[in-house]
Amino acid sequence: MNSLLAFLESLADPSSAFRGLCEPDWGMPYAELEPLFRRWSQTSMAELEAFRFALQGLYPRRKTGDKLLFIGAATVPITPIPEIIAAELLGYQLEVQVHRNFGLEAYLALFPKLHFAHLDAHYRVFPESYDEVLVHGSDQTIDHFAALAQSAAKRFSGFGHKISFACLETSESVSIPALLSDLRLFGGRGCLSPQALLLGAASEGELAVFLKTLNQGLSQSFPLTASLQLWLEQKTPANPPNYSRLQVSKSQLFRGAAPLGALEVLVYSKQSELKSLFERFEGRVAALGMNSPTQASWRELVGAETRIIPLGQMQTPELTWLQKPTLYL
Repeated sequence: MNSLLAFLESLADPSSAFRGLCEPDWGMPYAELEPLFRRWSQTSMAELEAFRFALQGLYPRRKTGDKLLFIGAATVPITPIPEIIAAELLGYQLEVQVHRNFGLEAYLALFPKLHFAHLDAHYRVFPESYDEVLVHGSDQTIDHFAALAQSAAKRFSGFGHKISFACLETSESVSIPALLSDLRLFGGRGCLSPQALLLGAASEGELAVFLKTLNQGLSQSFPLTASLQLWLEQKTPANPPNYSRLQVSKSQLFRGAAPLGALEVLVYSKQSELKSLFERFEGRVAALGMNSPTQASWRELVGAETRIIPLGQMQTPELTWLQKPTLYL
């Protein structure tokens, strides 16, 4: 456990060779990842012990000495790190395959004793040499490996696509820098990246000012954007709520990522108007970022498994934050 704590502390070490490998291997400078790694470097012994206990409950069939294959088919480069920590805590062996868009040297600088390879995209049968396969990827990838696991009567754990929302109960421009911070990391492609902004009731004039400020902030935050379009699609009062859209196109924010898609801004008058939205994505909302994240009514609305977090901190979860996987035993 002490060696794990030492490793986590090293994530914030200014002399680490890993810092210089983030940009060439992952397409993003260490400075972009530093808030996340700084948070992880502060993980305590008590947090690790609680994490181990939670993992044992989540994966009751795993045991010391098991051999697992981690497949990181997601386009976010840091997904293997919590799984590697989990493997160390529970004492099983782990091999890692990652998306071909990510270089391996950065991973090897962090974990020189582990085996890393690029993802084999042509699995037609379950990899027989492993006790379990753990996959982070699209729903299609999850379904593919789930079918292989069931055919082979093998264990499989999968984390499919989830989405997150940002929420501002008022159209105060002071919250825009925090929102942009959450959007910037991973180019808006992570499951903790806000895919839509829920904006509390605002007059037409307030909304126009807010969107103009947000537009300016996006232009400054995404310098590689070739074109930035802003438009407001008005709905009739009989068909609330109103929508506006901000779209950033042709943005290659980190290597291998698809361009940042449209950020949909959903203007609502009452919290109850959002009920159908969260019902539609039940079990799929990873996080809700808010400028006032303490209201119990929001917890009731989004459900127990959604992480409610202050804006500006959506992309820096604690290392021990657990998502519920799809399990095939």
